[in-house]
Amino acid sequence: MTTMWTIVEYFGVITGLIYLVLEFMQKPSMWIVSIINASIYILVYAYTKIYADMAFYVYNVGISCYGWILWRKDLDGNKRTDRIKYCNISVPLLLRAILVSSILFVAISQLLIHLTDSLTPYLDAFTTAVSIVASWMTARRFLEHWIAWSIVNIASISLYIERNILPTAGLFTIYALVSILGYIWWRKKGVRVEREKD
Repeated sequence: MTTMWTIVEYFGVITGLIYLVLEFMQKPSMWIVSIINASIYILVYAYTKIYADMAFYVYNVGISCYGWILWRKDLDGNKRTDRIKYCNISVPLLLRAILVSSILFVAISQLLIHLTDSLTPYLDAFTTAVSIVASWMTARRFLEHWIAWSIVNIASISLYIERNILPTAGLFTIYALVSILGYIWWRKKGVRVEREKD
C-alpha cells in the first residue's frame, strides 16, 4: 500500500479500537464511531479489492444508525442506564440467522466470482455474510453476537494477511481476542433481560 493508504488504514485501525472499547462497555456512542470506521474501511477495501467487505461496510453505516436508535434505551424500553444488559437469541431465530448467512454467502461468492476481479471470493463472501448477521445481532444486544464476531474475526485475519493489509490483520487479531473476553464480560457483569418474542 502507498503511504497515503497506509495512513488511512491506520486511522481505521484506531477508530476500530475505540469502537471495540465502547462495544465492550456497551456505550451507545460506539455506533457513531462505527459509522466513522465504516466510512474509512469502505475506501481501504475498495483499494485492496476486498469488495464484499467493502459492501458490508456500506451496510454497516445503515445498521449503525439502527443500532444507535435501539441502544438509546434499555432492552426493556426504559431510560438507558449504565448497567450492561443483554438478551439471548432463541434457537428458532438462531437457525434463521444461520440460514440467512448461508444464503448470503452463496449469493455474494457468486457475485464476486462472476462480476469482479476479487482474488479471495469465498473468504471475502464468508466474512461478509456472517458480519451482516453479526451486526444485526449486536444491534439487538444478543449475547451470542460475540461468538458470531469471533468467527468473523478469526477468518478475517487470514484474508487481510493474504491481501497484505497487515495493520488491519493486527486489528482483527485484537478483535478476535476481545470477542471472547466480551462474551465473558457481558455474561459475568451484565444483566440478562427477556426480550419479547421475535
